[in-house]
This record gives sequence, C-alpha cells and structure tokens, in this order.
Amino acid sequence: MTISVQCACGKNYNTSTANAGKRFACKACGNEVVVPGGAQDDVAATIAWVQEQRDAGHTRGALRQQLVTHGYSEDEAHELVDTALGTPDQIAARRGASRRARSGAMETDSGGDGAGWLIWIGILLLINLLSWIFDWPFWVY
Repeated sequence: MTISVQCACGKNYNTSTANAGKRFACKACGNEVVVPGGAQDDVAATIAWVQEQRDAGHTRGALRQQLVTHGYSEDEAHELVDTALGTPDQIAARRGASRRARSGAMETDSGGDGAGWLIWIGILLLINLLSWIFDWPFWVY
C-alpha cells in the first residue's frame, strides 16, 4: 500500500507504508517532509506534520482529508488535528486571554475602555454634592 504525501511547496510524493513516520527532504524545495502513518508510534510525527502543514497554509478540513486519505479514520483524523492545533474552544480561550493581556489595566469586566471607573467616580461625587446641599449627615469617600 502507498501513502501520498504533499510538501508545503505543492510537490506530491508516493511512498510505501513502511516509511510511515519517517522524514525526507523535498527534491523541489529542500523542505523536510514527514510521512504520516497510522501506527500509535507515529502519532507525534503526524502531529508535527499537521502543525507544519497548517503553518504552510492548509485548512483544518484539508488536513483532516489528507489524514483520511493516508489511512486514518474520520474520528482519528479529527482528533489528531484538534490535538495538533487545539479545539475551537481552546483557540477561543487563548485569543480571549491574549486580548485581555493586551488591553491594559483599566479594562472593566464588560470589556470597556475604563469608562466604568468614570461613572463610579461621578456617582460618588454626586452623592457627596447632594449630602452637602441637603445637609445629610454622611459623606462617601
């Protein structure tokens, strides 16, 4: 049985299943190409291959389809791509954490630009002003 492998440059190669998990240099561009395989020992190599292919611009669906054509089941291909690239929930959580880190210390819980602090200070000033005008016995500091 043969396995079809595509380099990031687009060059296609056919190799036997005995080469699953092995690496070779592309004859066209010199990039390292990993031959994916279905054995459990090749999972790390396949995950590395999926990450390399994603960096080369392949979509998640195209990567899953390539893994299926290489002998993985639909479920195995889905799991390998999610392991290599993260699930959509993990990606969203990473994006949210990086946005919060970039936005600065004045961010409010609602994701605003610090306007919540101004509203809070305005309310305190209004209460103190009303306390002074109507001679209420308390002040808010």
